[in-house]
Amino acid sequence: MTSANAVCYSPREYRASQVRQLQAELMVAALSCSRHPQLEFPHKYNAFVRRFGPDLKENAEVLRGHFGRHYGTRREAAFDAFITRLANEASSRAMAVEDYCRASAPLFDKVLALGTGDLESFAAGAVAKARGVEVCAR
Repeated sequence: MTSANAVCYSPREYRASQVRQLQAELMVAALSCSRHPQLEFPHKYNAFVRRFGPDLKENAEVLRGHFGRHYGTRREAAFDAFITRLANEASSRAMAVEDYCRASAPLFDKVLALGTGDLESFAAGAVAKARGVEVCAR
């Protein structure tokens, strides 16, 4: 099989990866900022997951389909490695931002203000380009 960096994504899979990356950014903020209870990030992250649960589930299935096509029986391991990589990248970015916790507050506010069906388009504009995630040239 090919390496993760050599695998391209369909437009739908690419959008799904952006949503998953947004989720990783929020998760890292919720975990990293636990010393700032006034920000309520764990509560806000849980509200995000409850509100967008169906979207996140569909998103995961799109990505599992992608990894299934490229990695076959190693689909789940490849999917898990991808999610871990997104979280690690988000954590690295967090360490580079002064006052990261306060800087992350607007992202939670914007996400929780989204309407139904707006998560994917919001994610496209809110996240940095993930390393190794490219749309297939067709």
